[in-house]
Amino acid sequence: QTCLLPTFENIVGVTFWVWIESQQPDTETAGVLIDTRSGTVDGYMSESSVGLTYVNGRMYLDGFIMPGLSFAQLQKRRWLHLHFEAMVPFTDDINLMSRSSVTNVADALKGRLAEVWVWGALMDPTQVKVMANGFNLIAPPDTAHAFYMMEEGEGELLDDFLLRASPGMLM
Repeated sequence: QTCLLPTFENIVGVTFWVWIESQQPDTETAGVLIDTRSGTVDGYMSESSVGLTYVNGRMYLDGFIMPGLSFAQLQKRRWLHLHFEAMVPFTDDINLMSRSSVTNVADALKGRLAEVWVWGALMDPTQVKVMANGFNLIAPPDTAHAFYMMEEGEGELLDDFLLRASPGMLM
């Protein structure tokens, strides 16, 4: 299910739990796990490559810094804790679990999202590790732009549980 979050200013990091299915749609365009390209030009991770915003920043998998992390390295059919950081703040919307040039939502990446955090400050590696191990409130609350939980029930809108941002949309 594709998730589109509103535009945020001064984004530095995005943290989320994701389950990626092993069978993905066979299309000509790459699936996109995270896409923050309209404001950064280069902030994305797709099935085929990773943009320089995150290559030059920090990428974490299950609480560990993973320089050079690629989509192919992500295990399928298990929950993964991912944290992406840019070294320079940017303004953009955030698209998760989509496909570049997607015209049919059925062609989007297959999987599930749990919680999504949007950050306005760099995280200490210890904070990321603690969050990956299940304690969500380790970061100072004023560094978070928004927190979306996917276990809200039914519907197409996601509420920001911090009450700071506009709702996100599920497609």
